[in-house]
Amino acid sequence: MDSGKKVGGIVLMFFGGLFLFLGLLFAIAFVTVGNVMGTQRENMNQEWESFAEYAEQTTGEIVDTNNGTTVKYYADGAEYWEHFSVSNSAFGLGDDVAVYYDAADPDQCMVPELFDSTYGILNMVFSGLGIGLGAFFGIMGLALLIGGMVLGRKAKAAA
Repeated sequence: MDSGKKVGGIVLMFFGGLFLFLGLLFAIAFVTVGNVMGTQRENMNQEWESFAEYAEQTTGEIVDTNNGTTVKYYADGAEYWEHFSVSNSAFGLGDDVAVYYDAADPDQCMVPELFDSTYGILNMVFSGLGIGLGAFFGIMGLALLIGGMVLGRKAKAAA
């Protein structure tokens, strides 16, 4: 009976350590990805600030959301299409967005609300997952470790 408690304590401590390790791993990985998305958002905002100094504004329409987002807009009477590699469910087909373009080169444009919203959401989702998974596995790991130590001490005391 005492050897069963000892083995049970070892097994619980093993899985407790494993869960603590997984919790730490998930927290680091997901929070890091969230921070990368936050940094990307900041970089886009800095790029936008310098672009905004000479940009003209027009209204564009989202015409495609497959594999990113395609926006159609008009500048100086000509039609332009720009495909962005980001996609956001908040923006659907036919939605109007503010497009800022370079008057000297209307092919160069930005849709700041699309990028800001997308990278902001990704930052929150990945960081939240990292914190949530880290906390869940960490608490489970601590509980298993404590249970294993208690079981191991009871086995020693009974021996």
